[in-house]
Amino acid sequence: MADPQSQTAELIPMDRITVVNARVRNRKAFREIVDNIAELGLKRPITVAARQSEDGLRYDLVCGQGRLEAFQELGQSEIPAIVIDASSEDWTCHGIVPLL
Repeated sequence: MADPQSQTAELIPMDRITVVNARVRNRKAFREIVDNIAELGLKRPITVAARQSEDGLRYDLVCGQGRLEAFQELGQSEIPAIVIDASSEDWTCHGIVPLL
């Protein structure tokens, strides 16, 4: 599997992304993420794993729940993402630990 840091980001429709292991975040910390992205833009794309579903290509979030939710809060419909080819079972096997 290629190093996600060396791959090119692509714009992914946010309604095609599933947050597999959602976590609750501190509202103040979340507000800081939203404000930072609104002011400076997204510095680091999220990471998603592509998978085929009955309704087409979908993506499981591997890393970047806060950034994804911040983009939603800001009214965006797409988000820059590094797309990896790995199932959720592979994340740990290949050293990819979901940081949601």
